[in-house]
Amino acid sequence: QIKFVKSALWYHGYGRPEFYQLPSDGSAGSRELLLAFSWLLHRLSLLEQLLARNRVKTGDETSACTVSMFVSFHLISPEYGLADGVDIRYLQWLNGKLRFQWRSLHAQHQEQCKLLHKVN
Repeated sequence: QIKFVKSALWYHGYGRPEFYQLPSDGSAGSRELLLAFSWLLHRLSLLEQLLARNRVKTGDETSACTVSMFVSFHLISPEYGLADGVDIRYLQWLNGKLRFQWRSLHAQHQEQCKLLHKVN
């Protein structure tokens, strides 16, 4: 399974060498896996595709989500799937939280680079 995940990410263009150096027994690398997963969510717009697929137009042209299960998300195996009745607003909130943390990490990295440049 690990080799399949690595090859699938390679196919989609994920190029972080640290990810591909992870051991094949799965004993390490949860941080690298999280980074790869967040990259894949953004790269393939998976959450946006799920939201667009499960949205219907109502009479006043506002949209309402109709997701009852998160099983159609094929990257998660069935034994790790979410329970029935998952609220799409919760998934949107989690996605927003992930994006905010990613931006915060990026801003902190830029600030660190500025400070290192001032020191040198």
